Amino acid sequence: MRNNKKNKTAKPIRNREAKPVSKFYAQMTPLSGELLKLLEQQMAAEYKAALFYQQQTVYFERLGLTGFSKWCKNRYTEELSHATAIMHYLLARGVKTHIPNVLVMDKTFHDAGSVFEAMLALEVSFTGTINKIHKKSMTLNDHETLSFAQNLIKKQINGEYLLARLIKRIRFVKNDPTALLDIDQELEAKIAGEGSISTNYRPNAKASSEVVQYGTSAYEEGGGILPKDFW
Repeated sequence: MRNNKKNKTAKPIRNREAKPVSKFYAQMTPLSGELLKLLEQQMAAEYKAALFYQQQTVYFERLGLTGFSKWCKNRYTEELSHATAIMHYLLARGVKTHIPNVLVMDKTFHDAGSVFEAMLALEVSFTGTINKIHKKSMTLNDHETLSFAQNLIKKQINGEYLLARLIKRIRFVKNDPTALLDIDQELEAKIAGEGSISTNYRPNAKASSEVVQYGTSAYEEGGGILPKDFW
């Protein structure tokens, strides 16, 4: 007798492209499903980081270190701008997206140095995930996402550099309250001199156009990757 049963084999998993919002957007250059997943994960991470910085704003405010508190508040605004930039980019590519659910990172710190070391570790992890987006964009020849990722990487270089310098100074003064207050006052004066970080997601005329592409925020003073005369 002939075996009429068909040999069932697992169907290969195909890389599906992100579904467009409408037929109109279907005419646009499609975004890979792999890149969509990476970008949405990064957007969620940026929102999570924003809440973490907001937590530290409260932490330093309770200690009476208003300079550190304001610095963290600016970082909170910056991370929100990164998340919003990713959302706007996905919308510009015709992808239906949404604000993700995120959990606040619950961790207790006992000194300013530990707080900023945790911030640096967070930013370094972001650099790694953005590099994945960059690499995948190159593999798929998605030059639009490649350019977008390059802009995010430049922002990471800036963020890591400033955090590393702050950590070095905080650890240098160790447990000297007077020296820590000096750094706090210096930060507050610097923030007051530069103005708060832009929250309207538009390029600032005084900042480098390469750094603020796609609506990410920038310091009002200084052009290029690093603000002039930060210390």
